[in-house]
Amino acid sequence: MHREESKQYCLHCLVIMILCFLSHNAVAQIETPVKIIHLPVTSGVAGSAINVEIRLEGTTERAQEARIYFRHEGEESYRYVEMVEDIDRYVGQIPAREITPSSIEYFISVIMDRETVLTYPEFSPVYNPLEVVITEAVPPPGQQPAGQPSLGMLLLSPEPGEMLSPDEVMIAVSIVADPGEVDTTSIAIYLDDRNVTADATISLNVITYSPVQISAGSHHVRVTAQDNLGRPLQPVSVSFN
Repeated sequence: MHREESKQYCLHCLVIMILCFLSHNAVAQIETPVKIIHLPVTSGVAGSAINVEIRLEGTTERAQEARIYFRHEGEESYRYVEMVEDIDRYVGQIPAREITPSSIEYFISVIMDRETVLTYPEFSPVYNPLEVVITEAVPPPGQQPAGQPSLGMLLLSPEPGEMLSPDEVMIAVSIVADPGEVDTTSIAIYLDDRNVTADATISLNVITYSPVQISAGSHHVRVTAQDNLGRPLQPVSVSFN
């Protein structure tokens, strides 16, 4: 009787082991595959960085490496920027200096700790990247980008939002109207709402001003003028850092 019970016990253990093995395989088979969850960026503005965000589904492991590969339309090779972990997601940014009025193509690559490589798009990302359509930036009212005329005046420098050290700051505006059309005695230059015209150099063709001292931080310049009939021209203004 004792021997018979022992056999039954061993058989029972064997059945349990088989069931556990089958159950483990079944769980492994239905386990959610690891993949990248991403809402594609479809549009951007020239001069503004593009923010890219992803989440990893089907794993609690941390990525060993996450990158955004990007290129301009028509380019063959890609450049990349690293993504960083931010709580439950990974974030990265295509720099503003790379965003010009054309299309940007990008894809995402993630290497897991187990050397598993994930991509978005999932299939052939190098040849099937996501596309971001870039449009020209629209300046605020009264602020003209460098290189665009404003009814008789053309801003040469600085560029809107440009980062400059104090000794690099030079305000330059070209007078592009016909000679004598602009009343040069009416020209006024304001730096942070302070009239600095007396320290500027004004000729028939160009207006320049280089501050002797200027603090770090954001600054705003505005140039106003009138034509010979006393009619105001559209002011030229720019903000820089």
